[in-house]
Amino acid sequence: MTHVDTDPPDEPGFTLGDRVELVFTSDPCTRLRPGDRGTVTGIFQTPSDAPDVQVHIAWDGGSTLAMLPGEGDQLRKLTDDQGPSDPP
Repeated sequence: MTHVDTDPPDEPGFTLGDRVELVFTSDPCTRLRPGDRGTVTGIFQTPSDAPDVQVHIAWDGGSTLAMLPGEGDQLRKLTDDQGPSDPP
């Protein structure tokens, strides 16, 4: 796995430090739910046989689950004026 400091071509526009909100994940084992927020801590290009990048996130609730946009995980980048408890 290769660490990427800038947006790779297939990456949905996230950069280190971005605040994001979970829109959807199909992971049945996570306690994360839509509306949970976190901070992007890493963006990794998966090996060439894998479909997408991994967006690593430090979730506000303590989880560190990475999201896979190419596998259907959906994130929304928060704007600078949306604080930790602001509604979307």
